[in-house]
Amino acid sequence: METRLSRRTLLKAGALLAGGVLAGCAPKVVEVTKIVEKPVEKIVEKTVVVEKEKVVKETVVQEKVVKETVVVDAAAKRAEVKGKIVWDTFRANPPWDKDRLDSFKQLYPNVEVELRMGVADQQANYAKWYAMEAAGDLGDVLQFDPSHFHFWRAADKNIIMPIDDLVAADNTDLTQWYEQFVNMSRYKGKLWGLPSWGWSGFDCLVVNEVALNEIGVKELPDPQQYAVTWDQILEWIHKSHKASGDKVERYGFNWAGGEAGFTVMCRWFGGELINPEGTKTVFQDDEKALKGLRMVYDLVVKEKLAPAPGALGQGVSNEIACAEGRLTMYHCGSLCAVNAQKAVKDNTKAKITVILFPKREDGKIPSQIRGGAWQVHKTSKYPMIAYQFIKHLTSKEGCLGFNLFGGNTALVRPDVLPLLIAQIPMYKHFLNNLANGMVIHAPANSRGREYTDAIAQNGAKLMDAIKPVPFEQGVKEMAAEIQKVLDTPPA
Repeated sequence: METRLSRRTLLKAGALLAGGVLAGCAPKVVEVTKIVEKPVEKIVEKTVVVEKEKVVKETVVQEKVVKETVVVDAAAKRAEVKGKIVWDTFRANPPWDKDRLDSFKQLYPNVEVELRMGVADQQANYAKWYAMEAAGDLGDVLQFDPSHFHFWRAADKNIIMPIDDLVAADNTDLTQWYEQFVNMSRYKGKLWGLPSWGWSGFDCLVVNEVALNEIGVKELPDPQQYAVTWDQILEWIHKSHKASGDKVERYGFNWAGGEAGFTVMCRWFGGELINPEGTKTVFQDDEKALKGLRMVYDLVVKEKLAPAPGALGQGVSNEIACAEGRLTMYHCGSLCAVNAQKAVKDNTKAKITVILFPKREDGKIPSQIRGGAWQVHKTSKYPMIAYQFIKHLTSKEGCLGFNLFGGNTALVRPDVLPLLIAQIPMYKHFLNNLANGMVIHAPANSRGREYTDAIAQNGAKLMDAIKPVPFEQGVKEMAAEIQKVLDTPPA
């Protein structure tokens, strides 16, 4: 990944972005034709017949339509805008952050944007922002992400403002973004933000094709055909696992913990983790959900085909292990696949591809559309400036840089995907999942931190191969702990 992002680099990466995105950075003079109605006095001679013939001249006032051309200097108009806004975020990674700030300064030279970067623990940022809100110190531009289950709480607590009026005043075309990501920010009949990041979640197995070649799998089908079956996947996991006694040279599989992983595991065969209303756990009584969880439990706990915590080495991720030839496949999504591909140092040890999960009996793709949003603080002194800034962040150029240089996956704009695919062909495999992925089910009480922690902690206990618990017991305990969170009053 590049460490320095120049305007020229970004333009080149985007195939010159069709030549149009940076037009706003240069001064513009725009001719606007206005229709103006003006009263014009016009003398009309009319002949009026009276008792005796007599010619009378009458004056008649008529309206005449006049077209005027008004010259508007757009750059000068923007230069008149003054103010300071604060951008609170944990997603402004370099060098994308500086590019967005510098390019916005070119557009609005008399506007100051202060960036306050959060911490790596995403959920910890929300707790900090709630405290800042209570202290009256929260910024103008925010990101209470829907897929982290804090958006609804922020709206209900009047932390963020609906942006419908700003969208209308600016005449923003919302079809610039995929509808599913725009709709993530709709609540109570209003729109509360514009899309930031977004993808189809943990919807695939990231695969080292070299490991499969070694066991006789010469070529994998095109991922977009959904041609690989669960029986084949399980066979390849078992055959590719290489161990001698307690020493493992290559693990066949690794599972995905946390809410994103468990939700999709439950969906593999038609089940769900919680109900659509976000009030009840349902997986513990759903045979289709339990089928997916039991399959992973057997691989991880019973057969020990997955690395125990720390077994790969300190700081070694699934991406690195797969790229080094020490892991055949692992459950994740498009961002992980791209990162694994970047991590490959030796092409004789690894070639990264993906297997999209087989379609279910109902035709649905096991997935979970996940996304975030940029929002405006309810009490911002400069809401229109803040709105122009969030538009700037998720513009075509901003979104492209967010992907290529900002360390995020933002598959939220149709006009950006072809540019991304040109740079990173791996993304083409996820187009159908992105368009037809399954929606997220959020806890109704917006207890995002507690909900995700309950799943991660109890899911780790269920899949613990070192201190194993019986499957039924682990499921029962996990469901009870998640339900405790769902039963908690709204945050």
